[in-house]
Amino acid sequence: MIMRVLLINPTDRQMMFVDLPSYMRHADSTTRLPPLGLLYIAGYLTAHTDHEVAVLDANLENLSYDAIEERIRQYKPDIVGISAYTLTPLDTIEIAH
Repeated sequence: MIMRVLLINPTDRQMMFVDLPSYMRHADSTTRLPPLGLLYIAGYLTAHTDHEVAVLDANLENLSYDAIEERIRQYKPDIVGISAYTLTPLDTIEIAH
């Protein structure tokens, strides 16, 4: 059975900082890092299965929670995966709801 898989990189609207990693100390607010983990998973699934895979980088696109929900509804995935970073638990939980 072919499934539609949607992998989501969450926004960082509610990012919780304790201390910035050294590579981010000089970054400005427009700095965005690619969601490599999700891209590796998407690449593997695409290469080794017949599943339809999409990656939604809500952080790069600066999407609101409502816009993320709309994108999920439009794609109609069978499975949704959401990155959960140490600094973004609140955003990840909000998207999961």
